[in-house]
Amino acid sequence: MSNTNEVLLFSGGLDSYIAWHYLNKPQTVYFDIGLNVCKREIEIIKKLDIPVIIDSSINLANRETSGDTKFIPGRNLYYAMLATKYGNTIYMGGLKDDKVNDKNEEIFKTFSNVLSILNNKPIKILSPFWDMTKADIVKWYLDAGLDPLTLVQTGSCYDLSKGHYCGRCRCCFRKWVALWVNNIRLPFYNKEMLEEYKQRAEDNMYDSQRNTNILQAINKFESQDCRIFYLDIDGILTNETKGHDYENRTPNVLAIDKVNNLVKNGEIVILWTSRFGCDRKITLDWLQKYGVKFSDILFDKPQYDLFIDDKTISSLV
Repeated sequence: MSNTNEVLLFSGGLDSYIAWHYLNKPQTVYFDIGLNVCKREIEIIKKLDIPVIIDSSINLANRETSGDTKFIPGRNLYYAMLATKYGNTIYMGGLKDDKVNDKNEEIFKTFSNVLSILNNKPIKILSPFWDMTKADIVKWYLDAGLDPLTLVQTGSCYDLSKGHYCGRCRCCFRKWVALWVNNIRLPFYNKEMLEEYKQRAEDNMYDSQRNTNILQAINKFESQDCRIFYLDIDGILTNETKGHDYENRTPNVLAIDKVNNLVKNGEIVILWTSRFGCDRKITLDWLQKYGVKFSDILFDKPQYDLFIDDKTISSLV
């Protein structure tokens, strides 16, 4: 492949997705390094409908650490070395409030110096966001008039069984904070983790702005007056339930109006459907076509004949 000077390393996560817009949609590359999480990240990338080169030239699966936050030590150096194939100026989504030893402004300068020597030409490893927190870049994105729902659909989750957002892991927590600070409401289910990070922020363990954002998000969440609604799509938002012709479902206009009013009034609306993940694009296109507002969408709901719960209702109308 010819070298086109600039390239963004793209993961399908919130940071790299916003960076793609911030940098005016540069060439992007994703490195499939052989981890289990790579398959899910590639699925998310495809759903985001962004032209991304998938490079599988190196397998680092045997370098993965154990624990709930699995990672590859020095992973960003591997990525930077591989990325010199695609450009001389290489962007990664580093943030002001990151606390990672291979993703900070000083180490990126070191990477640049070493790779320039090794390649016998100037190489720059940069982030466009060293003066911005995760909450700041979400604000920039929203101020630019871009779709908030797509931010929710970007990847974040360590739990491979949950897709893009489990609402329990540490990676989802960081995304959750950035969204809540910007009034995009998602549920978070791990009470112990909320308490842990609240204490960390009160003890000033992070960048001052990150501490402030954590406390602001948690305080908003704990004082919220909103409710969480889980809604089916077929038979609730659509008039039809049989078959798989999702594209031509007719909208239940009255129900959609009620759902949109819930979101407008600050409630959390999560669509939970037995449609498969492969139906995501056609489903999202239909929801956009008919102006359905929601906080998140979950696929692969279990099949059942009767769902019994003390809070269940069968219709909005």
